[in-house]
Amino acid sequence: MQERDVNRAVLLPGDPARATSIAENFFATPLKVSKNREFRIYNGRYEGFPIAVCSTGIGCMSSAVTIEELTNIGCQYFIRVETAGSMSPDVKPRDLVIAIGAVRGDGASKEYANPSYSAVADFSVVNFLICKVQE
Repeated sequence: MQERDVNRAVLLPGDPARATSIAENFFATPLKVSKNREFRIYNGRYEGFPIAVCSTGIGCMSSAVTIEELTNIGCQYFIRVETAGSMSPDVKPRDLVIAIGAVRGDGASKEYANPSYSAVADFSVVNFLICKVQE
């Protein structure tokens, strides 16, 4: 793939079928960009905003490869969608959570940043998501 083949903002589900479902059910005029093994990429528009969805497969290492490759072709904003764990009993299944930070208990992130560096989300992206949910 070449630079700009994929929209700069990318939703990242793990499951390839979920990527297809997101594109087909939420994107205006979805366009399949690529399909290879567990990776499916679609471009589209959501409420006029150019966005992509790319499945990551299973685990942090597969996600790391996905994000590195997408970064190399110009993608800049990555939003994990799908399932996640919680340490709070107040978070119930199917709750919508916009996380501002995460526990770095994986095996990949230590290769990108010192383990003492907190895993925090970009405030502008978090703010955008909160505004969209409140509409």
